[in-house]
Amino acid sequence: MGRCLLGLVLVCPSGHDPRPVDLLSEAFQGIAFGDTVAEVTRKLDGQCTEQRTILVEDPSLPLARETQTHIVALGVDSVGVDEAAFAFGDDGLVQVEVRGGAVDALLPALDEEPVRVHDYTVWLGARIIAHQERDVVWFLTEEGLHPHLFLWENPDLPSVGPPGKPYERSAAKPDILDFGRSLEDLLPRMKAVSAFTTREDIGQPWLPTKPVLQTQINCYGVAYAGFPRKIEAVFGDEKLQLAWILTAKAEEARVRKALVEAYGPAEFVSTTWEAFDGWRVALRKDKPEVLMIADELIPFYRESIRSTGD
Repeated sequence: MGRCLLGLVLVCPSGHDPRPVDLLSEAFQGIAFGDTVAEVTRKLDGQCTEQRTILVEDPSLPLARETQTHIVALGVDSVGVDEAAFAFGDDGLVQVEVRGGAVDALLPALDEEPVRVHDYTVWLGARIIAHQERDVVWFLTEEGLHPHLFLWENPDLPSVGPPGKPYERSAAKPDILDFGRSLEDLLPRMKAVSAFTTREDIGQPWLPTKPVLQTQINCYGVAYAGFPRKIEAVFGDEKLQLAWILTAKAEEARVRKALVEAYGPAEFVSTTWEAFDGWRVALRKDKPEVLMIADELIPFYRESIRSTGD
């Protein structure tokens, strides 16, 4: 069962040259994903009118295990943009957000055919996403695609403004995941707490309850476990039965801690799964996600998860 990015399966076309690091390096004179804070600081010297480094005291970036650092560069004359934020997880560059002249400066260099979904333009092979109306471009690592890091705007950028209210740290079931309720009832609630939503009608239903109709509502930007998330809510015959909340491997320990705080210790632990709340909630570790299910699916998923062994 494939996970999706704005309705696109996260697999680059065979033989396609993704060149995300090349474009980043070309634009910012040698800066590359994986560079340390010290390396990016040195490479930015002479490229911008001002740069500052911020150590985030309470890391929440999904690609940061223990430390999160931002470098904000203003007046980046080498690129011709107003500002750029470089986000680091554990002293390695994992994301770049560029604003003010970003669309004109960066997008013409891309030769891949993009896909536009909602207000975003996606170059999936290049791992670059743009909101052209707001003149914002994100460079993502491969690991940053799955948790949809572009849903987060770096609060240290001047144009983003002062940090707002912190994202909810709880890993308890979001109110919108009211299992058994109808799509008609839940869709307005989902739209109210999401930056935007998309709908997928599944041609070949795969839910173990064997519904005639299966629909997935993708909710983007829902606060969960300290970060804006993508939630994939799956309806069988118009009733909510299952939801995936996308996370990242680096934050696994934080997500686990939040799940334990919400539900108590895990009832089952294997190398790939940890189950909570009578098997209604599970932490998946091979592909980082939190699974939440309706009571009627518990027998199916309990057997499936147990069969994965150690």
